Amino acid sequence: MAFILGLAIVVTPILPASLHAQMVETASCKDGGQGDETNILPHWLSGAWESTNKGPHGDLWGDEYWTSPRGGIMMGAARMGQGEALILWENLRIAYDENGKVALWTMPRGAAATKFDMAMMNDYEILFENMAHDYPQRIKYWRDGDMLRAEISLIDGSRPYQFAYKKTTPK
Repeated sequence: MAFILGLAIVVTPILPASLHAQMVETASCKDGGQGDETNILPHWLSGAWESTNKGPHGDLWGDEYWTSPRGGIMMGAARMGQGEALILWENLRIAYDENGKVALWTMPRGAAATKFDMAMMNDYEILFENMAHDYPQRIKYWRDGDMLRAEISLIDGSRPYQFAYKKTTPK
C-alpha cells in the first residue's frame, strides 16, 4: 500500500498476520524486565574492526563488523584472508534463543547455523560455548582499551587462536 505525502511516497508493507505476531513478540521485552537491551547484548562489540598480521606467506588480514543491538539482535559479518586471497567468510548473529537466553549463531561460508550458548558476560567480555561442536567449542570476545580481542579454542581452552582488532571504517 502506498500513500503520497507532498512529493514523498510512503510505502506501508502489508504483513501476514503470523509474521506481524512474530514481530510483535520479538519486539517485546526479552530481558526479564532488566531494562534496555544494550545492557544485555554486548553493545561494545558494535562497529567495524580490522586485524592485520605479518605471516610467513604474506600479510594476513581480517575484518569483523557488528551492528548495534536493536530488536533483540546484533548482526555480524567477518572475513579473513592472506594477500588478496579470501580464506574464510562468515555470517554471525547474537540474539535471544527460544528460551530468552543470549546466544551466538555462526554460519561460516554460508553453512547452516551453529549455536553457541552464552556462558559468561560482563561489561566488556562475553564467552560462548558449544561442547558438541568440533572446533571451535569456545568463542570469546573482549575489549582491551580501544582494541577488540577474540579467541577461539576447545572447551578446555586448548588449541587457542587469538585475534586482535582495531576500530576502522567499513571497507
